[in-house]
Amino acid sequence: MELAILGGRPTVMVSVREKWSRPIEEEKRLIWELLEKGEISGSGAGLPLEFEEEFKEFVGCEYCLTVSHGHTALASAYYAVGVGSGDGVITPACKS
Repeated sequence: MELAILGGRPTVMVSVREKWSRPIEEEKRLIWELLEKGEISGSGAGLPLEFEEEFKEFVGCEYCLTVSHGHTALASAYYAVGVGSGDGVITPACKS
């Protein structure tokens, strides 16, 4: 049996289309507000800090850090566990 990513038949057939209308203009306004205040992820202030505090309480962990994208999340995780210069990290490959 060939994997779906390599041309085989998919085993899960789920529509990934959004079934609601995103409030894009409201999202833009809120993002602009955060930019103006300098309260983007990792700023340690304002809305991101409030979110971090509430989320860590919700999941019951000691630390929470908001970041802007996956690369920063991975870099933060590597730093947190002590990965440094010369260390190797094995990650899965991604086929584009």
